[in-house]
Amino acid sequence: MLIPKSWKGKTTEISLTKVSTDAVVYVNGKIAGQIQWYSGVVDITNFVASGQQNQIRILVMATSNEGEIPVLMGTANTQVTFTKATLASRGIIGDVLLSSRPSNAYITDVFVQPSVRQNKVDLSVEIAGIKKEGTVPVVANMLNENGMVEKIFTTTINVIKADTQTVKLSFDWASARLWDLDKPELYTLKLTLAGKALINDEYAQEFGFREFWIDGKHFYLNGKKINLRPHLFVGGNGMDELTDASIDGIRKNGFNISEIWPNDFDERGFMGHFDRMMNRADKKGFLLMGIALAFVNYIVDKNWSFQWDKPGIKEKFESRMMIALRQERNHPSVVMWTTSGNFFGETQDQNPFNIGRTNWVNNNPTFTRNARAGIEAINILKKNDPTRPVFTHHGTYVGDVYTLNFYLNLLPLQEREEWMSFYSQNGQIPFMGIEFGTTLHCSLLRGRNGYGNNIKTEPLVTEFTAMYLGDKAYINEPANYRQIISDHFITGQTYKPWHGPVLMEKMWSFQQIQSLFTTNTWQSWRTYDMTGGMLPWSDGHGWTRTDTATTIVQMKPFETGRKGMYYPTATDADLNEKLPPAYTIQPGGKALIENNSATLAYIAGSKAAITAKDHHFNANQLVEKQAFFFNDTREVQTCNWNDVVNIGGKKWLKKKAFYQFL
Repeated sequence: MLIPKSWKGKTTEISLTKVSTDAVVYVNGKIAGQIQWYSGVVDITNFVASGQQNQIRILVMATSNEGEIPVLMGTANTQVTFTKATLASRGIIGDVLLSSRPSNAYITDVFVQPSVRQNKVDLSVEIAGIKKEGTVPVVANMLNENGMVEKIFTTTINVIKADTQTVKLSFDWASARLWDLDKPELYTLKLTLAGKALINDEYAQEFGFREFWIDGKHFYLNGKKINLRPHLFVGGNGMDELTDASIDGIRKNGFNISEIWPNDFDERGFMGHFDRMMNRADKKGFLLMGIALAFVNYIVDKNWSFQWDKPGIKEKFESRMMIALRQERNHPSVVMWTTSGNFFGETQDQNPFNIGRTNWVNNNPTFTRNARAGIEAINILKKNDPTRPVFTHHGTYVGDVYTLNFYLNLLPLQEREEWMSFYSQNGQIPFMGIEFGTTLHCSLLRGRNGYGNNIKTEPLVTEFTAMYLGDKAYINEPANYRQIISDHFITGQTYKPWHGPVLMEKMWSFQQIQSLFTTNTWQSWRTYDMTGGMLPWSDGHGWTRTDTATTIVQMKPFETGRKGMYYPTATDADLNEKLPPAYTIQPGGKALIENNSATLAYIAGSKAAITAKDHHFNANQLVEKQAFFFNDTREVQTCNWNDVVNIGGKKWLKKKAFYQFL
């Protein structure tokens, strides 16, 4: 590798943004340094010759240092199993960057913190290597997407002699272009510190000027309320083109935010492509719930014993957490952090009298202890990033958003519709059904003993759906349904797992239930001010792949300089997330699109009973109905409607109306 001649006299570094385990860096046959899992930098200045070719080799040890790891599938103390740790990947799994910097003092990190409410931008600047105290001039150039200077800020800072220090800057800026949903207005900060013998360095950082916050039960983006319509982000596999396609499909189907599943990415060998997801979402104006380091393994040890209060644990968590946070906290697309999935559930967390309220657990010492530790861990995270709310996936009130794995299964539809009525009046913080069954396919299986056991039992799709569909459920049963059940049978009440329920998803009766439940639930719950929305698990069983989904598509040739993963081919499904012709939109999917989109209008019951479905009335009885209109488009919309009441074939009332609403 050629090291530029102009780098002579500077410090030359090689950095790995992600490596599967531990790495040893060899330069020209000598060991230059080591990088421990999962990211780091090695100074190779003394091992390279500027202006010449140099050999750089990196040895990665494909060994795991874990024994067993917990698998959390629900409430941590009731649905936890352990599995032997394995390496999910080997070698270098992120970008390798070769760079130079000044050999004395230099800028190590810049965190840009815009505020729409205060019309200003704050900078947290970390500096290393200052040898003596003094005053340093600062120039902050704000460049637009074309590299042109849009705004210049100047000031001076006082520095002290220290290995590392952080200085705070603040500039008033009322005219900044706002990054928003579907409006990816981006800036690049070019920060220059030129203080004679103290420091002479320049640092570039991309960012978006936007602010996201919570007030009561409501979310705000750039000063406007925003109701979230969440989705689970699973596409892309680290390749930008595929990530873009996934985001496009998600948006076209009505969702406005995606959660990156909060895996414990501190397990050696874990491969994630979070930075590329965030980078592409930045450039497409799409909202993300980004992933922060899980703290389960810091709260409890491998024997499930509480350890959070032991000396050094909190400090170790903060040190590990900061590795990823420093890389990711300037992404404007990330409006919240999610972490530590399925650890803070409680047996009464779906109780409608508890949802959205804080500190209601008073008779579960283990939960209270763990929750206290979780909140302390969240505060450590927020100390280092005060700009974003933080929540735990299926974490009740441990965080800024109350979240649930919310599976009401085949609870009667009328009861389901009214489940959030208490929350609408008494909720204290936003609520999100972070996993929501619309209903989930396994609701229609015989078993009722946890998901792992449930999916190995007998399907009763026709029998369960007949409660709502009557004999039509039997009439429309597929001819091969019973044969497939027979093929899955093992012995007694045990069947092969029905984890991928493709057959069920295509059944007429199954889709009718999905459509019925989704339509009524979304309409009622949006009326009940469910600002966090419901993330439909298994996509609400609304989309099935077609025969063209596996069609191979040749991608553009690899180009030098690109970042992220590269695949020479992709499938039609990869490039058309949840879109025809790669997918068939089933009735359940159509119901989601219609009722989970940015706009929605429907007729409800009276003010006293919005979910009432009365169709029969007495003579002279007062009948009260309401029309509800929802606008989550971020823009003012025009609404027109006509009311016509037909009684006995005659039009007794006709009304036209028009208005605008935000």
